[in-house]
Amino acid sequence: MSYLDQYRISLSGLKEGAHEYRFDVDDTFFESFEHSEIQRGSVKIDILLHKNPGGYILEFSLSGFIMVQCDRCLEPFNLAVSYETIAYAKLNEDEDYGDEDSFTLTPGCDELDLSQMIFDYIILSQPLSKIHPDDENGNSTCNQEMLGRLNSHMIDNVDDVDEEIDPRWNELKKLINNKQNGTS
Repeated sequence: MSYLDQYRISLSGLKEGAHEYRFDVDDTFFESFEHSEIQRGSVKIDILLHKNPGGYILEFSLSGFIMVQCDRCLEPFNLAVSYETIAYAKLNEDEDYGDEDSFTLTPGCDELDLSQMIFDYIILSQPLSKIHPDDENGNSTCNQEMLGRLNSHMIDNVDDVDEEIDPRWNELKKLINNKQNGTS
């Protein structure tokens, strides 16, 4: 028996109507996915499954935390995640609906493996930029040594650069300086 088997729902004998399921995701879950950037976390997934004659409606709600790498200082930190979405499973052997929120089940399908969907929704719950949250005083909680290193490499003004710039970039340089000076 695979670890991910616990994220399956048996469809055989399921009566029409609403059915509630709860799954807990832990470190072992993330380790089960090859090349996962997330190796640690604790996420609770609540699923409300509605069975009707044409298929199933699955309402996903997840919340918890995952350990990610900060995009600014590269240190790991716990990122709070939450996500809600609805997916549709339709019973049809001929037609693929091609909708990202729906998928087709062939007649006779007796279980639904939700492990990949859960993993994908956790990935989608992440913000585009993963940065340590600020503390209660509004100060960054990033690794201060790394922030110091980054700040030492910042250029305050493009005109301060001593090295010779390819003349084809002069127009772009003017745009950057105008934007920094507040002129257009």
